[in-house]
Amino acid sequence: MCVANDSPLISPKSERIAVLSGGTHGHEIERHHSLEYGTTVASILRSMGHDVQEISVDIGFNLASLKAVRAEVIYNAIVGGIGDNGTLAATLEFYRFAYTGAGCLAGAISKDKYRCGLLMSSVGVTTPRTWLIEDDDHVSFVPSKVLFPIVIKPTSGAFRLGMTVVESEPDL
Repeated sequence: MCVANDSPLISPKSERIAVLSGGTHGHEIERHHSLEYGTTVASILRSMGHDVQEISVDIGFNLASLKAVRAEVIYNAIVGGIGDNGTLAATLEFYRFAYTGAGCLAGAISKDKYRCGLLMSSVGVTTPRTWLIEDDDHVSFVPSKVLFPIVIKPTSGAFRLGMTVVESEPDL
């Protein structure tokens, strides 16, 4: 994220910055965190002399409406959903906005925890052993080398949403 005075994206000059916060993902914990984060970022940017426009994004928000925003830089403070998965970044790139955060491809890849882990492992980054379970109702495959406890988490999502710690095989 670019808030430092020496950042090439957000300079010490008083430029117009739009801070997007909230989100359309429907998870209140992520939305609440994002709104607080956006308010904090906007306050810091104002204290640095920037002209800041705060924009709260919610489920009814139309990304196409961003083309009407008069800002030199969009600060992405949206946690989860479109803020992290590359959707917002792709929209901002389409409308040629300068913005903070990961690009659309990086967001899309990193948001799928399973495929991101495979990619990281393929270039030598050590990751935990991982299995993809696609059937939400029944787990029929348990590798014989699994050591419990294990953590089960959806391939996407932020914070601890949907995470479960399983202490033993019968608990699956």
